[in-house]
Amino acid sequence: MNRDRGFTLMEVMIALTILSMMMVAIVSSLRTFANTKATLEIKTARVDEIRMVSAFLRRSLEAAMPSGGGSNVPTFDVVDDQLTYFLGTSSGLTWVAPVVGGSGFGGVNFMRLSLDGEELVLRWQPYRRDMAPVDWSRMKSRTLIQDVEEYRVSYRPSYGGEWLEVWSDSSSSPVSVRMNIKAGGKYWPELVVRLD
Repeated sequence: MNRDRGFTLMEVMIALTILSMMMVAIVSSLRTFANTKATLEIKTARVDEIRMVSAFLRRSLEAAMPSGGGSNVPTFDVVDDQLTYFLGTSSGLTWVAPVVGGSGFGGVNFMRLSLDGEELVLRWQPYRRDMAPVDWSRMKSRTLIQDVEEYRVSYRPSYGGEWLEVWSDSSSSPVSVRMNIKAGGKYWPELVVRLD
């Protein structure tokens, strides 16, 4: 008597167990891959944000225009003893610079970068020769960085000098500015800008 032999119940159970273990491993690998991709996208977006904001601030601050100074409104009438119009505090900067930008932002602008709550905000107004003192709360604004935990601005009054965080009332402009920013639980690379 010759019978065709099939799988026993034990062999089927072992095969199903091995197959289910392989499926769990594959699904786990796919989930890990998806999580890695999402994390990588977040990190890439953060690096792009740091790069773009730092490049904009560097270009704009380096282009700060010479002026006769003044506490509220910059003037550009002084030829002798020109100063870069630049005011600073430990939590913000004000300067005048040409900006190549999109609609409503190109040209020479009077700008202020300050910490408002947990946001680093840039406010601007097109520069005009007959400007009245500026009410910054009414100016156009754009949030550059959100979730800011720390923002410090220091300056160097002369080449080779110490970095100072307490801004003096001196009419002379600093030779360089340094910004330290911590946002989203991470420190940004220190931004040091020379003011020509």
